[in-house]
This record gives sequence, structure tokens and C-alpha cells, in this order.
Amino acid sequence: MLQIMLRMKEEFSRKRDGYTELMNLQMSEIIVHLLRLLGTGHTPSPSEDQMQYVLNYMDEHYRHKLSVQSLAEMSGYSYDRFRHLFKERFGHSPNRYLLSKRINYAKSLLLHTQMQIAEVSAAAGFVNDAQFCNMFKREVGLSPRTFRMKSK
Repeated sequence: MLQIMLRMKEEFSRKRDGYTELMNLQMSEIIVHLLRLLGTGHTPSPSEDQMQYVLNYMDEHYRHKLSVQSLAEMSGYSYDRFRHLFKERFGHSPNRYLLSKRINYAKSLLLHTQMQIAEVSAAAGFVNDAQFCNMFKREVGLSPRTFRMKSK
């Protein structure tokens, strides 16, 4: 666990692209080790495993076009059942979760790169910059340009 924590510390200090995703995965690894040490005896059900698999997939591929239908198929559930289980387990709908991941990645790009807004939009997985600007402003309360200027 110490090695994992040291890698997390290094990743946090460097803050390279995707560092939050990597830190989340490392934190999950620590949690598994702690559960094993505590001997909780909790064995995830097959549905928990499938949902975790889909969440991990989303964490790795959120910048690509992902449909809830394809994620549902990946999990082995119907569209409606998948949406219900996902929200119950993770607290957000699949689309909301993807939007949050994309917005956070876009924030990181706006803060740590000189990429143009259109480039940030495409890199974060948005369909076009108009959609990106509207969603970003709705979620963050500032336009991407204003966010970048105020953060410097």
C-alpha cells in the first residue's frame, strides 16, 4: 500500500493529463487492500462486478463517444435496468457521470495547457464547441474562456 500511496503522491505533484483518473484507480486499489486486511468477507455479487467493470470502462474511455445503450449491453442489462442500477450504485445517471468526467478533464486542459477552446472541446469528448461551451457554463457557472482567465 505504501508503494501505491507514493505513486499517488508523485502523480498528484506532477498533475499530468488524466491524473485524477489514475488517482481514483489507485485509491480503489488501496480500498481493496484495506478490505482484505480487515477481512470483511464481502464478496461482490456478479452485478456489482459488471457495474464496476462498466464504470472502469467509462473512466478509461469517457473522451470517446459512449452511448448508454452500448454500456447497458456491456453490463448485460437492459437499457432501463442499467440506468437504474448505475444511479443506485454510483449516485448519478451514466450520462451525468460522463458529463462530469468530461467537464473535469476540460477544466484540467484549460488550466494546464494553452489549447484553444475548440481543441479542448474535442479532446474532452464533446460533439462540438457550442455544445461544450453551453454545458461547461451550465455546470461550472463560467464560460471556458472566463474560467481560464479567472484561474490564472
